[in-house]
Amino acid sequence: MSQLERRISMLCLHMFLVCCTLTTFAQERIDDCLFAIDGLESQRELRNASRDLKPPPVLSRDTLKMIQELGRIKEVLWSRGFLEARVDHVVLRDTLFDFYWQIGPQYSWSGLHLDESINDLPVKAGVKSNARFSSDSYRRFCERLLRWGSENGFPFASVRLDSVVADDGMLEANLIFDRGPLILFDTLLIRGEPKLRMRYIENQLEVHAGDPYSDRVANRISSRIKEIPFVSEVRPAEIEFQGEKARAVLFLKDKKASQFNGVVGIQPDNAGSGKVYVTGDLRLKLQNAFGRSESVDLSWGNPQPRSQDLKVKAAVPFLFDLPIGLEGAFDLFKKDSTFLELNQTLGFRYILGPADALIVSVGRKSSRLIDTERFRNATVLPDFADVAVNQLGLGFQLSKLDYRLNPRKGFSVELEGQSGVRVITRNPAFPETVYDSLKLRSTQSRARMVFDSFLPIRGNAVLNIGCMAAWIDADRIFSNELYRFGGLRSLRGFDEQSLTASTYAILKSEVRYIIDTNSYLLVFGNAAWYQDASKPNSPEDRPFGVGAGITFESNVGIFAFTYALGSQQGNPLEFRSGKIHFGLLNTF
Repeated sequence: MSQLERRISMLCLHMFLVCCTLTTFAQERIDDCLFAIDGLESQRELRNASRDLKPPPVLSRDTLKMIQELGRIKEVLWSRGFLEARVDHVVLRDTLFDFYWQIGPQYSWSGLHLDESINDLPVKAGVKSNARFSSDSYRRFCERLLRWGSENGFPFASVRLDSVVADDGMLEANLIFDRGPLILFDTLLIRGEPKLRMRYIENQLEVHAGDPYSDRVANRISSRIKEIPFVSEVRPAEIEFQGEKARAVLFLKDKKASQFNGVVGIQPDNAGSGKVYVTGDLRLKLQNAFGRSESVDLSWGNPQPRSQDLKVKAAVPFLFDLPIGLEGAFDLFKKDSTFLELNQTLGFRYILGPADALIVSVGRKSSRLIDTERFRNATVLPDFADVAVNQLGLGFQLSKLDYRLNPRKGFSVELEGQSGVRVITRNPAFPETVYDSLKLRSTQSRARMVFDSFLPIRGNAVLNIGCMAAWIDADRIFSNELYRFGGLRSLRGFDEQSLTASTYAILKSEVRYIIDTNSYLLVFGNAAWYQDASKPNSPEDRPFGVGAGITFESNVGIFAFTYALGSQQGNPLEFRSGKIHFGLLNTF
């Protein structure tokens, strides 16, 4: 045992024996018990180090606790360049101890030399020659190096100083970064018998055999599994290191995945009749029913009285175990007795990540008039026409949310565009002359964007800022080609799909208070600008809405309730025109 170790042992024993005989400490600050034996300047630094600690150090009868408090003071002194700071000796005064410190000189760097392997890394040193030594900046630099290693296949990397020279308050050293062996992910190992395709779960977890090991990927395996609707964890995943391989062991079981949910809306008659309409939206989603990670989505709704909206969509990912998915959609919309719209799409999805993809699609969108009797004596073509567009589409999806169902941070974006040849069909109910000034064949283009971002504010509060926009370009735009928006999923405070536009942009701001994994309170505001180019002079408006709501998880599913008020055409908000929406998501 060295002389220093003997002194420390005797000091601890002395403090323990004395403290055992004490009943209380006087209510005296620890500053009054700290003394630097190498000058007033050192005394000032010692007092400042004690006062800057949060929480402040306290006197204690517990010997171990007292040693920890002295250690905290020493760490502050070291962080400020006083590398020789230490407790020199202790003197008992009445019922208190006086701690005498040797502070020593304040060191600065004369040079920190990085080996070539560090210079090649995208990590800045943050340590400059002739700068005052700071253990905090040095530690942060080392942490950045180790973090880079743990996220790029070197989880066993280490950092050390070599050839250290200390002379008259100046330090010079070589910093050595030992990467250690390159560790690659091995094939996933699944414990349990879930009906799950290996390629699918590898993509969802972003764990691919042969990729460099990453702590970031490994640490979010559990949260990624929560986003897979048809499996759940029995217990957290484990990482096994064998040689130069890292294997993630998953403990999974099947869970109910198919969903049935509905939204019911209660809205007054805008015509002022005093009647109240009930609108609805029912959805059935079947997932992984055949063990191919496929999904079949059917939804029906009546967003407006005497209107019907039917959507069917099916998707199969990873055809032939390639990062390619196939999806198809069929939409039917009937606007009372005015027109019937059909939309059929076939798309191929190139899978880039769990929720990231490039989509190429082909489709046909058509709309035809139903009741033409009112137009029989027309001398000019009305706002409606029989049109069909054969179009080619391109889309992109990117999501960097920490948890897609109820995120706390991150963002997501969807972009899509279509372009094709539009054909106007002559309707026998109209005179031939109404089509004379029209191009019966022309090009039509569409584009749409949806963006959402989530920013943690404080504690469980989250700020959700987002926008959505859409645009149509054509020689002439008809009313039955317009976008339909408004309601729970776009502009809250308005009837479902009650607003139509050739171009629109919606901004939203929402504050959520997270209660549980899938539960939160919210207050929101949204505002929009839109234009209707199907009408003369292309009228526009700037509607907005405000409201509040709650979403919570129960034994029967996830229940949602919102209340919103909306204003358009410069009218004031009116509580009697408020929109109430109920929603229920149930799995089976």
